[in-house]
Amino acid sequence: MRWMAGLVLVLGGWLGQTAQAAQDWKPARVRAEDAMAKCVDISALTGWQRVDLAGGAYRAVVIDGSPGWSVDGKRYGLVGPEGHSGAAAEGLKPYEQYKLDRSQPFGVLMMRTPEGRMGGVPQRGFFPFKAAPAYLDFRINDTGLGDNTGSLMLCFWRVDH
Repeated sequence: MRWMAGLVLVLGGWLGQTAQAAQDWKPARVRAEDAMAKCVDISALTGWQRVDLAGGAYRAVVIDGSPGWSVDGKRYGLVGPEGHSGAAAEGLKPYEQYKLDRSQPFGVLMMRTPEGRMGGVPQRGFFPFKAAPAYLDFRINDTGLGDNTGSLMLCFWRVDH
């Protein structure tokens, strides 16, 4: 349960590391949207991807982790938001310079707030927002995107369910 408290802090506004606010994003691909929810795919092949949260109308996120992504689709299997671990993490050690955040594993789901705070969100599950943001940016923890594969699905809810 300790990880849950950490994620509540992350989604509540503290992300530990500050990134520069920049126009370095593309809109996330919307998979489905209705009156209650918006589901998006965050691609491993793209840098920061912005999810417009309708000026704070969305109150929670579900990080599903499917279908999965990888920082090297030919050498390593698909993982969820927790990123690569075990033998894959060991094999990736010589490439640490390609991590966006070296304190996080390769392949971790990264999030950036409107204030520019950035951090890893390495868990699947349902997480309510303490304060609903207008938008959030997401990406894979990797800067060498050319050999990546896959995507993760995230769903944003207008009410806690």
